[in-house]
Amino acid sequence: MTYARIISETRIDTNAPRSAVIDGSTVCGLLPEPYLNSIGWYRLEETPAPEPREGYHFEPRYAYDSAEAPTRVVRSWAEVQDPPPPPRSLSKRKLYRALGAAGIWEGAKSYMEGAGVWEDWQFATTLDEDDPLIVAAVAALKQSLGLTDEQVEAILAASVAE
Repeated sequence: MTYARIISETRIDTNAPRSAVIDGSTVCGLLPEPYLNSIGWYRLEETPAPEPREGYHFEPRYAYDSAEAPTRVVRSWAEVQDPPPPPRSLSKRKLYRALGAAGIWEGAKSYMEGAGVWEDWQFATTLDEDDPLIVAAVAALKQSLGLTDEQVEAILAASVAE
């Protein structure tokens, strides 16, 4: 049997006390349920998490079965949207190779020179995928070179720094 006390809506403590002085005697081990209830520890009613849909997961929520006279801590589940993946850091060398392999290095270089970001390229060692310069360059190159989303993703995936 697991006993719990609620810390917050999303956290519980399941390390119930294992010793106490009850009626002048020290009791060790699993303490009697009425005593645990009297100090705020109740049976934990665990429910299995539902199957999440794509892009979501479930997080536990805890509440007492009754606000006035609780007898159990009940776990329920809240559906939460998955966070977006963190931006990737791109290796300049790998990106150069991927652009070359796709036959678009010269177009990319011409864009960077014309957009005034060639110096940024020359001094960079890595490039952050969410950097405004990278976002603008990817959009401009995609449009000017007629690249598909899949082609752009393949180039970026091949360029991830390790």
